[in-house]
Amino acid sequence: MRFDSKPTATILRLITAILSLFLLTGLCSCSDNSSLDIALALGAGRVIDENQSHDDTSSPTPVIPKNGIVVCIDPGHGYDDGGTSSEFLGTLLEKDITLSVSMKFKDHLESLGFDVIMTHDGTSIPSTSADDGNNKFNPMERVAFANALGTNIDCYISLHCNSYDTSDVSGTRVYYYEGADKVSTGLDIATVICDQVQEDFPDNAVPTCENYPYYVVKYTTVPAVLIEMGFVTNESDAADLIDPQWQDDFAESLANAIDKYYKANSDNNT
Repeated sequence: MRFDSKPTATILRLITAILSLFLLTGLCSCSDNSSLDIALALGAGRVIDENQSHDDTSSPTPVIPKNGIVVCIDPGHGYDDGGTSSEFLGTLLEKDITLSVSMKFKDHLESLGFDVIMTHDGTSIPSTSADDGNNKFNPMERVAFANALGTNIDCYISLHCNSYDTSDVSGTRVYYYEGADKVSTGLDIATVICDQVQEDFPDNAVPTCENYPYYVVKYTTVPAVLIEMGFVTNESDAADLIDPQWQDDFAESLANAIDKYYKANSDNNT
C-alpha cells in the first residue's frame, strides 16, 4: 500500500489554521482597552552597532509604569554626538559623563520608590515622530519622546556638562523655562535641586537656577529642567565630573532633591 502524504499535509495545515484562529480570537476577546498598558519604542529604534542597520527593531519595548511618580531622565548627547570636551577630561566626552550619572541617578531614584524612564540607554536611539534617521538624538527627537509619554511621566530631567571660554568659571547651573507658551514649568523643581546641591557640595560654587528657553525644557509638556552639572573647562569641576564617586554622590543629591520636592507636593500628585 502506498502512503499519500498530500491529503495528510492539507489536513495538518487546516488544523493549524483553526488553532491559530482560536488563539487569536481568545486573545482579542479578553482585551480591555481601559486596562491596556501604553508602550513606547525605547530600545526599538536605531541600534548603534556597526553590524546592524539603523532601522533595527528587534529590541524589546518596555511597558510604561502607571503607578507612583515617574521621572524621565535624559542623558545629554550620546552616539555620534559627543558633546563638549576639554583637556581635563582625558579621553572622556560629555556623553560618557551624562550617561554614567544618569544611570546612577536612575538607581537612586528607584531605590526611593520612583519609576524611571530613560530617553536613551547609550545603545539604541528610540524611534520618535521626529526621527531624522542619523546617529544623533537631536532635541526635537527627545521632546517627541517625552511628549509621547504624555501624562505617564511627571517630570523631565536632562543632564549635561558645561564649558566656557575661560577656566575660572565653575559650578552647577539648573535651567527651566517659564513663559506664556509653557504652562508647566520646572521652576519649583529647579529651586529644590539648587538648594540640595548647595547643601551637599558646600565647597563648590553656588549653583544657580535660570529661566532659559532651551528646546528640551521649553517644548516638553511636563515640568522640565536641564542640569549643567559642572564645567569641563574648569579643572576642579572636570576632576569631579570624571570621578565615579563624585558622580554617584551628585546623582544621589539629585534623587534626594526630587524626593524632597514630591514629598512636599504630595497633595498635588496623588
